[in-house]
Amino acid sequence: MSKEIIKRQAELIIPQCEITEVGIIIGESVNFEQWKGIGQFLDKVEGTTQWMRGDWLAFGLERGERWGWGKLKKVVDKLNWNYFTAKHIQSVAIKFKERGRRRPRLSFGHHIEVAPFKEEKEQDYWLDEAWKNNWSQKQLRKKIEITKRKARYKEKEIEFDKLPSGVEMLECGRFQDVTKRIADNSIDAIITDPPYGEEYFDCWLDLAEIAIRILKPSGFLIVYSGDVNLDKIYNMFYELREYFAYYYQFVLLHKGVAQLVPARNIFSEYKPILVYQKLPFKRISSVLGSVIEGKGREKELHKWQQAEGELDGVIEAFTEPNDLILDPMAGSGTIAVDCLRLKRRMMVIDEEEENVNIIRGRTRDEKN
Repeated sequence: MSKEIIKRQAELIIPQCEITEVGIIIGESVNFEQWKGIGQFLDKVEGTTQWMRGDWLAFGLERGERWGWGKLKKVVDKLNWNYFTAKHIQSVAIKFKERGRRRPRLSFGHHIEVAPFKEEKEQDYWLDEAWKNNWSQKQLRKKIEITKRKARYKEKEIEFDKLPSGVEMLECGRFQDVTKRIADNSIDAIITDPPYGEEYFDCWLDLAEIAIRILKPSGFLIVYSGDVNLDKIYNMFYELREYFAYYYQFVLLHKGVAQLVPARNIFSEYKPILVYQKLPFKRISSVLGSVIEGKGREKELHKWQQAEGELDGVIEAFTEPNDLILDPMAGSGTIAVDCLRLKRRMMVIDEEEENVNIIRGRTRDEKN
């Protein structure tokens, strides 16, 4: 049923009311029987009537003492509306009683998502963001959840003197410096996501040299990589062939839109994941495919964030439960979260204090 048909029917059936895109304005002269008829009409229409239902319920609530609460309850009960749903709709309508704060281009569901905020300015901010970015109700809910999570992770009340269970190191600093405290031949695997550009090549060299020292014999270095500079990475590890064996390259397929590589004018639809093994070479016992289906972009916590769960198969194939894993460039800590969930122990390093606080919160949540 279209909005225009609903509006025409409403004007015929309830002439003392004004129907708008963001609700119903009920005339002050409406009596109980007329109010009851309005509710019966709203029960028959579909789709965009939640604002009107909320306004109708709020109108009745304001007159409960005059009309009698028992009479009101009987009317609502006969409409077959779920009690808790009705209360929720009524609450949202009251919170957005001022018609100018209701957004005609957003659904009632969008308003439901922001209603729990106590401050009107917060509610208005999120509604404006949803409209500006064309977010669905689900997308708005996720954005709000992510923001609340980030705020919780950054809280200074977190017990900074106590590491989350399963995390044996969580340090803020340059990995080149922090890893000096890690014992030789003590790490089962290094799994990380270094920066990809050619200007970061020294970082890759530092990572390789540190891996030579701290990885156990036959331990693995597993790295996300860009695709433009693969030749340089291959050449670097070839120069280190007396320490490392090339094990394999996995292909992580991008889910959704391909990413343009401006230096080549090519849309890349995958990300390489390179696996090198500190000698001696030892074949893994597990069998797995070389193509990994991506889980989509997750960049809310960090601009280079990877999606949770993407590396589960690789982690399980190249490490064992209780193995000690190092992520020296941890970003928002996705690798740590995945490893902890799979019962591996973690050592985590990042240069940014904000990232370390986020990681502390995420890993604490994972173990709880």
